[in-house]
Amino acid sequence: MTDIPEDVAQSEFLEVAKRLASTSIEGGWFSSLTPGDGKPIISFASQFDGFAGTITLPSEKHKAQALENHDTEWRFDDKFTGITVLCSPTEPDLEYDYNCLPLFYMVL
Repeated sequence: MTDIPEDVAQSEFLEVAKRLASTSIEGGWFSSLTPGDGKPIISFASQFDGFAGTITLPSEKHKAQALENHDTEWRFDDKFTGITVLCSPTEPDLEYDYNCLPLFYMVL
């Protein structure tokens, strides 16, 4: 998920994840009920002017339902292109200068 506003706390994100994961999904005529699990695995990290997060849901049916209906204004998708931030410490352990990157590539 992306486009999670700055004022959303990790605890609120976790509550949404628990709600989505704990719902039992009704099966069709020939499939059974898919039970929920109230213990989702999440990641939550700062990204641009807000947050990005991931939720591991108990089944593909849960994922499809969450993508379709999640009752938030956040952008849900299951595409991981480029870099997906899984963790963002408040204080970085390493600082680097973007201006040095062209020199690095020339050395390689």
